[in-house]
Amino acid sequence: MDQFEYVMVLVSIVIGLGITHVLFGISGVVDRVSRRREHLELSLAHGAWLFFCLTWMIMFWWWEYRFVSRVSGQPGLWFTM
Repeated sequence: MDQFEYVMVLVSIVIGLGITHVLFGISGVVDRVSRRREHLELSLAHGAWLFFCLTWMIMFWWWEYRFVSRVSGQPGLWFTM
């Protein structure tokens, strides 16, 4: 493994923890609604923010992963992009 792959493993772990945190929050809301059987109103802004964060984390990981063909063997190039 070269340096880029080690960095991508670390980035993947951090992004995975972020996605887990967002999904855990969503499941907590669903669980709270299903236990109390009451109507819960979520704002459109909150739903849009959750969708944006989840999408951004996935797209950021995919964008970083595409660098494997460009920066392999050139760790300085990764820091300039």
